[in-house]
Amino acid sequence: MQSVNPFNDPDFKRQLLGEAGVEETSISDTSDILPTASSDNDDLVALDLKNIISAAPTVPKSAKNLILDASALAKNQKEEKAAEMNTALSNVFANYNEKYGTDLKIDFSNLSKTLVNVSDPETRRTLELYVSEVFRSIRPVLLLHLINKLALAIDYVTQPDRMFDSNNFTPADLFLIIEKLMLYIDQLNTLYNNTAIKDSDQVLKKIAESKNDSSMESEESRQAVNDFLALFKKDSGISGD
Repeated sequence: MQSVNPFNDPDFKRQLLGEAGVEETSISDTSDILPTASSDNDDLVALDLKNIISAAPTVPKSAKNLILDASALAKNQKEEKAAEMNTALSNVFANYNEKYGTDLKIDFSNLSKTLVNVSDPETRRTLELYVSEVFRSIRPVLLLHLINKLALAIDYVTQPDRMFDSNNFTPADLFLIIEKLMLYIDQLNTLYNNTAIKDSDQVLKKIAESKNDSSMESEESRQAVNDFLALFKKDSGISGD
């Protein structure tokens, strides 16, 4: 005997629903489909964006390392140059302090500390005089440095294998470079006119003469002369009376 499931009987279901006060037509056999969070169009956009990002060119790891190493090297070189310049200027100021009997304290790595050290008028005036002397020294040093670079540039450009080889410079390039070098020379000449000393040869000769004259006036020179005379008198049997 086969068993019968009463819930499969439409009449039985209607009877149960009627007793519960529910109409059969209010029950829908289909469920509403809830909208998804993202549509198909959004999925396509996200996929396209992912493809664009993944297809973007990337820097090889070896090149990244080279770039980072070069950047670190350049930074270190700049810091070393700055430290070298600070040390040089500190030495100059130390020499000025010893020469002029002053005690000016300058810290090139700490501006606020230096500001405090030169707060009084006398020290500030000393600093102004020191800066004036340093600037007078920088002008000829700068001119010498630029002259050195000018000579290197002229030597590089005027090499025959560069002047007459079109693979290096075209005639137009060569004339343009020479024109720039001439302008550079004019600028150096302007700097020179502000630095040059008339009759420099004669001035240098006078400086040399004054040093030779003053060398005999030093305590060491006088002591050496006295020792020589004493030894000479002793060897010659000359009495010290």
